[in-house]
Amino acid sequence: MGYWSTHPMGGDTPWDLKADLLNDREDYFEEEYGIEWASEEMDKKMLEWITDNFLSLLEQAERTNNFTLPWICMEYEVKVPKIYIERVKALIGDGGSSDRGYPEGIKDSPATYAKMLYDNFEEYLENHEKYLEDLRCESLMEAAVDMLANKESGLVNVN
Repeated sequence: MGYWSTHPMGGDTPWDLKADLLNDREDYFEEEYGIEWASEEMDKKMLEWITDNFLSLLEQAERTNNFTLPWICMEYEVKVPKIYIERVKALIGDGGSSDRGYPEGIKDSPATYAKMLYDNFEEYLENHEKYLEDLRCESLMEAAVDMLANKESGLVNVN
């Protein structure tokens, strides 16, 4: 329970939000079709399903203020139609940072990742490797070393 990373998707709450938004589709594909989690086949099936249901997912995310859709788009390399890019970006918010109790302006928080995704969303849609590269640059290890050097406190978990 709780959070295991400062990444916006690094915790039980965002995973629950993701599962709610996707209607536990990964579990369904595993149970009904025997597709293994974290497999290329699952990624392909999820991408197909998300693409086919994109507008309804976007509308549901907007209705429920579910910030996970932009991260889901990155995870499955969804080609977001240009007419929906601004709506998807609006969902990023602070990546759940305020819900977790992080003060504004702290260097290593979900808001850091949210800003990175917001500022580069269109570029990442076109170049997934750039997203992965930037994500590695914001790694926990690097952040932990910086925090120790600056005598900052560790991760905040409000659950």
